[in-house]
Amino acid sequence: MVIREATEDDVPQLAALYAGSVKALAPSAYSGEQVNAWASFAENFEAFRRFVLEPQTIVMEDDSGILGFCGVDATGHVASLYVRADRARQGIGTRLLQVALDHAGALGVHTFHAEASELSLPVFQRFGFVVRGIEKGACGGAEFERYLVRKGSPTPYKAMEPLLGCAKGGPKRLSERTGKRFSRSLRSRRK
Repeated sequence: MVIREATEDDVPQLAALYAGSVKALAPSAYSGEQVNAWASFAENFEAFRRFVLEPQTIVMEDDSGILGFCGVDATGHVASLYVRADRARQGIGTRLLQVALDHAGALGVHTFHAEASELSLPVFQRFGFVVRGIEKGACGGAEFERYLVRKGSPTPYKAMEPLLGCAKGGPKRLSERTGKRFSRSLRSRRK
């Protein structure tokens, strides 16, 4: 399997993957009207092209073609996470999200957010995303609810542990009290 950045040439195949995945997997959690509205987004070529190419989107492929894609933009917004229906629940979405988050993290992005569906919510939760709310809205004439999920930067004392040689529960693990003092120190420097 190969993981690489999505290109303009991938857009038609990604649109077919997106629509096929939605039509095959979403009926377990959504009405027929919702499934059709959701899948129809792939028919708007220019909007779908932007959906894929504006964030940093990666694809996973093997000899059978593209297996899935995941896009994260510079603000930490996870814009997409889709897996080909015949390869769902085989760890591909998990791998794609891990690579995308790692890549964004290497570029300095450490806070992430997304609008998760019933289908993708468990994947996000495995990565430590927390539901912060539910968004209600219309898409293609159908009403939807999406989970607003977020994964933030570690607390200041957790962020300092690797710098002080105390990561992974080492003997010099920072205390909550030390972390609070560090937080106060940071706040006082900003004033």
